Amino acid sequence: LKSDVITLIKTRSVIPILAVQALISGIELRIIFGYTPLFLANALKLDVYERGIIYTIALTGGVIGPILLGRYADKFGHLKTATLSTCVAVTLVYLLSFYDSASLILVLHLFILGFSSFSLLSLLQSHLVGITQEYKRDLVVGIFFMVTFCSSSLWGGVTGYMIDVYSSFKPAFAFMGTLGVIGLVILADQVRKIGRMME
Repeated sequence: LKSDVITLIKTRSVIPILAVQALISGIELRIIFGYTPLFLANALKLDVYERGIIYTIALTGGVIGPILLGRYADKFGHLKTATLSTCVAVTLVYLLSFYDSASLILVLHLFILGFSSFSLLSLLQSHLVGITQEYKRDLVVGIFFMVTFCSSSLWGGVTGYMIDVYSSFKPAFAFMGTLGVIGLVILADQVRKIGRMME
């Protein structure tokens, strides 16, 4: 196990992608849509019926996204697709701060956010599997999900704490967006390095 872990650490792109996953787990579906019902209820003052409809539409985007973006990634690359999805998700997280009431634009906004953010996990996982030797794939996937669950728990707690302290969702959205920006920078650097290797 020790030697396999060392080999994985030395494999190009593994550590940066794990770092990206640790960061963007703050904006993936489990965090965004863990707090979305509270945002709709407490910040936008929507009733149960309205929240249910908007939340369902947003989650529908999270179902459709991985299917369509997975097909796109098969043609153009998992890392490039993940970079594009992260860029869209980060932008949409920041823009959530500007809503003070519900609208059709908000519904579309949350649908696209679900579409882009929920795809990130599978896109990065697929990239890691693709660059890892066959007999080490189970190990790298296990480490990937360990990083995901640990960081999701951390960011979920920090996000909830910020909402409680500031009595506002805006600092929390800014925090999640900033995590995503850092992850996006790392992703863009990896895409650039892979592009150089292929030249």
